[in-house]
Amino acid sequence: MTHHPPLRHRKPQVRRPNDTGDAVTQKSPPRTGSDFSRQEAAVLSSLPTTHQVLTVPEAMAALQYSRSKVYDLIRSGVLPSFTEGRARRIPLDSLHMYIRTRLEEAA
Repeated sequence: MTHHPPLRHRKPQVRRPNDTGDAVTQKSPPRTGSDFSRQEAAVLSSLPTTHQVLTVPEAMAALQYSRSKVYDLIRSGVLPSFTEGRARRIPLDSLHMYIRTRLEEAA
């Protein structure tokens, strides 16, 4: 029996036809300073309000990062986490601090 690695899920690109009928990929407009506060509010509002800690999949969804990116952040110490048995948990405060730090670095 062969072991297969888990499938990685990719977000489909939004493709819209242009005037000539060819499909083109839409790009996001450049971000401005006020967009960051809206972006932070959008991320924070997507977090569960009843939890003090998040699972890795919940952090992935909140940050819109891949599983490997979240684990890279954890491994490097940028995103503090802890394990309880075999379960990895990320404190909500750690996620908030990471988002604030990234926004300050981008400004």
